[in-house]
Amino acid sequence: MIYLVDTDVLVPFSHPDNPNYKLFKMQLQKLKVAGHQLLTTSQNLAEFWNLSTPPTNVKECLGRPPSETEQFL
Repeated sequence: MIYLVDTDVLVPFSHPDNPNYKLFKMQLQKLKVAGHQLLTTSQNLAEFWNLSTPPTNVKECLGRPPSETEQFL
């Protein structure tokens, strides 16, 4: 089965300090081990970029520099 990994999963999964990080990582690993395919879309990647790179004073943004954000794409 194919599962879409949405932006709501990508953002916490890319930030180990996020309270949901361990839960998301464990669930994604279970899906992969079970043979499921995990996919995302260009829209999700664009949303991830927009949430990752703004200044930290913007609500719910990670405030990462573009060079660091690129490592996750």
